[in-house]
Amino acid sequence: MTTERSSQRPRGTASPSRASRRRPSPPAPPRKPQRPLPEPGQPMYDPATGRTGVLQAILPAEELIADRSTAPGKHVAFLRPEGGGVEWLADATTLQHPDTALLPPP
Repeated sequence: MTTERSSQRPRGTASPSRASRRRPSPPAPPRKPQRPLPEPGQPMYDPATGRTGVLQAILPAEELIADRSTAPGKHVAFLRPEGGGVEWLADATTLQHPDTALLPPP
């Protein structure tokens, strides 16, 4: 009993009918437009701490933190109380201008 294999496709290749039945990949979700980062010297409200301070600097998190899982965001902001005091770190993407921020009740 002999069978002809010359007309068969090599193993591992899909038939044209299978290839045409593939579903197209779903479209990527739309990207949220990023707002520009604030400039140093501006007063900013940090919603994570509920404090308002003067922005000193913004740096990419990967320049500051070796363990990226501990980074508070893509950019780290350095804030200092307006009258002076101890500087703190905040996620620069969540900072708000104090005039338009929804401040918690005192």
